[in-house]
Amino acid sequence: AGGRAKRGEPGAWLEALGQKAAAVVLFGEAQSTFRELLGSAGYPGVIEQQEHLDQALPLARRLAEQLNCQAVLLSPACASFDQYRDFEVRGDHFRQLVEAMA
Repeated sequence: AGGRAKRGEPGAWLEALGQKAAAVVLFGEAQSTFRELLGSAGYPGVIEQQEHLDQALPLARRLAEQLNCQAVLLSPACASFDQYRDFEVRGDHFRQLVEAMA
């Protein structure tokens, strides 16, 4: 998760993360805010932080392997404007990173 934070109520997605996600890798401008939200909600999993997506994705893969998880989900939860022109550029970058790891 990462990017520039949007307004909204985080309760539903915080609960879902607590139930479904073994780890969360945060990146971008809102990472500290999300770490605080996860901590205050009692998130039981691993929380890691990186500055950029190209650092976060390999870490997410390593965590998935260590924790025996079968999927890594890109769920930015935020606007991409802190690091990308728009969501499409971010998505293209994500795809390129995944293809390079395959």
